[in-house]
Amino acid sequence: MGDAHAATVAAAERAFLARLDGGCQVPMGCHAELRDDLLHVRGVITDPGGRPCFTAARVGPPETAPELGKAVAELLLRLGADAVLAALAHKT
Repeated sequence: MGDAHAATVAAAERAFLARLDGGCQVPMGCHAELRDDLLHVRGVITDPGGRPCFTAARVGPPETAPELGKAVAELLLRLGADAVLAALAHKT
């Protein structure tokens, strides 16, 4: 794995976290990897109790890494993860 590879996957993961204002107190994660010349991005947001748990994934060209990361975050919000994040925001 070279520097360009690391920069590509990091760009997707950072865009995911930036869209969700993710920090270390929020139960969410993103993983990006290059396979077969495509970037695979998976994201998860879960309630601290484990349920509900929302997952989403997108695949696209590596040069669209930030857009893919943001798209995964947006999809999670549309699936209902916004309610988990709102509930956590009220607790802090």
